[in-house]
Amino acid sequence: MAESLNLTALGPRQAKAVKDALSAFNWESKTFTDLYGTHGKPETERRTVATSPFSQPRADAAGILDAVLIAHEHKATPTTYAAFVSDIQKATAQLAATRPVHDCRITAEDIAERNRIMAEAEAKASAKAAHLATLQKHSYGLAETSRAIKQVLGVLFPGTKFSVRSDSYSGGCSIDTSWTDGPTEAQVKPILDIFERSWFDGMEDLKHYTGPVEWNGHLFDFCGDSARGSRGDSAALLTEAAERFSRETGLPVPEVVSDGRYSHVKHDDKPCGWSFFTSQPDDYPEGVLCRDECRYDSAARIVNQIARYTSKESPAIPFVTDWPEGTPEPENSIRSIVFRILLGEIGKPGVAPTTTAAPVAVAGATLTENNEKDGLELRFPSKPDVLVLGSLKANGWRWSRFSSCWYHKRTDQARRFAELLAGNAPQPLEPTPNDTERAPVAEDEMPAAPAVKQARKAIPPEVLAVLRDSRTEGNMLFLPPGQLPRDQYEAVNKYLEILGGKWNRKARGHVFISDAGELLSAALSDGEVTDWKKTYQLFPTPAPLAARMVKEANIPVCDPDFRLLEPSAGTGAILDQVFTCGGTITAVEINPKLAESMRQKWAAVDVRCADFLTCNGDLGKFDRILMNPPFANGADIQHIRHAIKFLKPGGRLVAICANGPRQQRELQPIATTWEPLPADTFKESGTGVNAVLMTVEAR
Repeated sequence: MAESLNLTALGPRQAKAVKDALSAFNWESKTFTDLYGTHGKPETERRTVATSPFSQPRADAAGILDAVLIAHEHKATPTTYAAFVSDIQKATAQLAATRPVHDCRITAEDIAERNRIMAEAEAKASAKAAHLATLQKHSYGLAETSRAIKQVLGVLFPGTKFSVRSDSYSGGCSIDTSWTDGPTEAQVKPILDIFERSWFDGMEDLKHYTGPVEWNGHLFDFCGDSARGSRGDSAALLTEAAERFSRETGLPVPEVVSDGRYSHVKHDDKPCGWSFFTSQPDDYPEGVLCRDECRYDSAARIVNQIARYTSKESPAIPFVTDWPEGTPEPENSIRSIVFRILLGEIGKPGVAPTTTAAPVAVAGATLTENNEKDGLELRFPSKPDVLVLGSLKANGWRWSRFSSCWYHKRTDQARRFAELLAGNAPQPLEPTPNDTERAPVAEDEMPAAPAVKQARKAIPPEVLAVLRDSRTEGNMLFLPPGQLPRDQYEAVNKYLEILGGKWNRKARGHVFISDAGELLSAALSDGEVTDWKKTYQLFPTPAPLAARMVKEANIPVCDPDFRLLEPSAGTGAILDQVFTCGGTITAVEINPKLAESMRQKWAAVDVRCADFLTCNGDLGKFDRILMNPPFANGADIQHIRHAIKFLKPGGRLVAICANGPRQQRELQPIATTWEPLPADTFKESGTGVNAVLMTVEAR
């Protein structure tokens, strides 16, 4: 065999030649030819080598190789290695000539069967689509699904008060239901299961999504990856369970402790010699108490178990959750009763999220269909008023900040609503603002940009000469070809930065927030530039710090009632880090050019060009406020104190301020957190001011 071949007499190159020949022989011993195509037609050949560690060489290969080794007495010398290599190559050619062939070709019958299967699948899909088109669709958003759960539980268990809350997070959303006493969790679970949209496979570590639920000519599409329920126990229920425990065990009644809001059984961690089982029939259908000297359950634990399985209320409408497999679903199944409640056939009129608010026509509204996401998108020429917003939210539409549109899953009802909204003439609306949400101010009613004393600076002749030879494209400015002397370039760059330009190495030019041609023309005609940083105290928030501020704010997503304010928006550096697919965002900026730039960048943001200190009730109240105010002459103190007036109860303000004695004296006492920032935090913005990151929680 090859392992017993003696190569010790060979030099390195001679040994390599022998090994290469043996390697080629080994590959050929595991090589076969695959034939692809269709029988009766030209086929395609492909050489395949079995490289798996478990693949074996051909059966005849070992005998051919052994014959060569025996002929050469299992050794190769400097005088015989060439003949050995030649014999191995001939053996390899012999294997190649008799290479096995695997016929992978398919027959015409195989093709016909495959086409038949594909045709059947397409026919089933078409039939299913045609069937679904005949169903009446009911689409529920996250909030509507929560309300539907509360409605169903209220009808089935009228004596119990349920609290239903929804939560959105990265990767999904959930609905949590809680109540005190009343039905057990086992009674409520089959009802909540109907509203769940997904389930998790622990074996595959994968979340699976379920489609809409079909029932009796209707199609219900709920929103909520999971729907969970948890019951709390009152002091009276725990006391009743403790008394039962004492009555059946002969032990003292465990003490129930209550602080007026929460109740619990006093725990002493001592085993009581009893256990609680729920699987054995007894006079108590919810469980049975048994002596068990081997168990280490305490009395408090057993009392809690008794209370948990004690039902204080049965369903007002009896229903079944299980029936023989293969038989039709009974009329009193839990699904039938739940859907009949939602349709208004049982109890109170059902929740109808797609028809609760009549559409209000808006001029210039456009409707587009997103085939990739199977959705509908509505866009408006400007921010809709509060009545239109209310109509959109009530009908299940949600705002997408990144697509700058209102979106909805594609349904016939949603399409009809959108077509009415986009196709009719506008109607005169007179919304009445309240304390928590104000009507947006029309563009022509906005106050004019405040007069600000501008800091002007004359441009030296040598800089003017370079600027005259520069060219602009949109918001880009390109210096003349060739390399300027270092001192001259630094002077030019200084005045371009004063104008608001920033060097972009990749584009090889200076980037401005607005049209560079207009800025350059004004500078050349006046021979002066406005120092925007000094005029408006413009020191943009560095991206890492802005991201940190957004994280500290803990902004919710998918909340249509959420409101956020940026009262000194500047270039929008903080808003760049904000992500929210619901609610409204308001920005206030004193610089007209920056305000206009933000309007073009974010159509969905309500941008006000004004001095924030002059804004009062016209803005309303906000859940979150993020701000980097001007610092000069204690302006940060004024702006932050003024901003606190705009916080809703429970709202949060996250702000940057100077770390000076006045700020420490006037702002630190009202701050929830106060964190000094590194000295070079604003270095890239052109200042070395010592700053603080502070938060304020509104009560």
